[in-house]
Amino acid sequence: IVEALQGSGEALVQEGKTPDRWVNKWGKWVTQPVESQIDPQLIHQVVSQTIQISQAYGAPVDLEWVYNGQELYWVQLRPITNLDKVNIYSNRISKEVFPGMIKPLVWSVNVPLVNSAWIHLFTQLIGKNDLQPNELAHSFAYRAYFNMGVIGQIFNMLGFPKESLELLMGMQGGDDRPRFRPSQKTLRHLPRMLVFAVKLLGIGPKIMPAIQQIRVECTTFQAQALQNIDETSLLADIERLYLINKKAAYFNIVAPLLMGFYNLIFKRQLSSVGVDFSAFDLTYGLTELQHYDPNPSLHKLATQYNQIMEEPGYSHFAISGNLNDSNFRESFRKEVDDFILQFGHLSDSGNDFSSIPWREDRPLVFQMIQSEAHRQMETGLEPVNTNRMHQVEGQPGKLGQPDSKMTWESLKLSPLKRLRMGPAYRRARQFRLYRDAISFTYTYGYGLFRIYFLELGRRLVKRSLLEKPEDIFYLSWDEVKASILPEVLPSQESEENNYADLVAKRKREMVSNRDLILPEIIYGTKLPPLQNPDQLGDTRQGIPSSGGYYRGPAKVIRSISEFG
Repeated sequence: IVEALQGSGEALVQEGKTPDRWVNKWGKWVTQPVESQIDPQLIHQVVSQTIQISQAYGAPVDLEWVYNGQELYWVQLRPITNLDKVNIYSNRISKEVFPGMIKPLVWSVNVPLVNSAWIHLFTQLIGKNDLQPNELAHSFAYRAYFNMGVIGQIFNMLGFPKESLELLMGMQGGDDRPRFRPSQKTLRHLPRMLVFAVKLLGIGPKIMPAIQQIRVECTTFQAQALQNIDETSLLADIERLYLINKKAAYFNIVAPLLMGFYNLIFKRQLSSVGVDFSAFDLTYGLTELQHYDPNPSLHKLATQYNQIMEEPGYSHFAISGNLNDSNFRESFRKEVDDFILQFGHLSDSGNDFSSIPWREDRPLVFQMIQSEAHRQMETGLEPVNTNRMHQVEGQPGKLGQPDSKMTWESLKLSPLKRLRMGPAYRRARQFRLYRDAISFTYTYGYGLFRIYFLELGRRLVKRSLLEKPEDIFYLSWDEVKASILPEVLPSQESEENNYADLVAKRKREMVSNRDLILPEIIYGTKLPPLQNPDQLGDTRQGIPSSGGYYRGPAKVIRSISEFG
């Protein structure tokens, strides 16, 4: 991270001028000023020499420098102390997993569930340890942050770069990524690491059977009539569901990690023959993916919808959208029912069981069908199925429109190179399928928590502890258990009228924290001073999706239902 301004240091210290800021990650500029009087080549030189100085010193350093127009002078060096003692929390990965704010019940179930799976993985790698699920994550203003300090220490212990998790997850950065260099630490842990690697790399054949077993176990929960079950049995069922989801969470971590690993290998092999990975269609012909992707089914339903709307007497349904109307095409209604049966557990966030799933919002499903139907009508395009695209006859290596990506079949490779690259290609495809399959299954099982907790919420409403069933999501899991079994958890016991007050307090906090701007990195567990957007005037900052500027109103879309 480089900060600099023109002139002497007095402008920075006494006049309080804001310096320009550059962030370089692994050789790539992650942050740069839009305009600066300072020569970019000078900043590049500062970055390069900072890395050299830090390596020579053997630790992270805080440096000061000056430039007289000809020479760069380094004038001060201080070690950045306490980095190993202070937890470093980052939302770089968690904001992809948990987009937005997290209600207390979701947090109190998800953190031990997912982090226990991570700890199981780390234990296989490093042996017995004292790691606790709550150590690996922290909630700031109801947002999730992962403790990258602890995770980095684990990788460092093994002789890996502390950024290894980011590398495996394919996070942003340039080509100067940290490289693995074996050390004494590596050799000391080598036997355990080899056993771990053999187990992990051999896990592929176990994933699909595990998915099938998890799905079968989950169906027993779906079939129960919960209103006939007593509260103690509901709690027992939730605990049993937790154990099933814990197993799914482990595979839901391992499959993406291995997919990233095999993608990296295949990406390098493609690069060696001059092919960009982003221009390659890895899933070409992988029709099994459609089982886990709602888009092909939505395309098909939209096509059927347009055909029905063209028939006499049906056009008014395009406005009413009443699928329950007795006159509406029965076969189409059945197709929609089948779609909801297959994909109804999906929602705005697969990691938030308080989020309303599609099966509880049929009008939303119909809106999605209408939206796709309108797209087809306006563009005149048939639904796109990237898994069934054909090659243009007589033009080897050129794929049909609209997405002309290269495929394995169209690559111009010698037989020897095709033989050498084949295993990595097949494994990358295989684990892409595994990743989607386990993610789909985990979301299905995890979403069942919602059904059980809402039933408990209805019981608490009857006892006047809550105003409505959905308020249960603003309690923690321990508080829910205490409300049902106060004699078992006396330390969590609250007076009956306190639950509603607690829910109201947390709702107010979430509303007041909703628009806060949180930093990507937080040191320690104390929340730093934060900005609210209204303090920034008319300026909005972010990562642009295209070059140039545009001034106008911004609309924030918080869920699929707001796309209209």
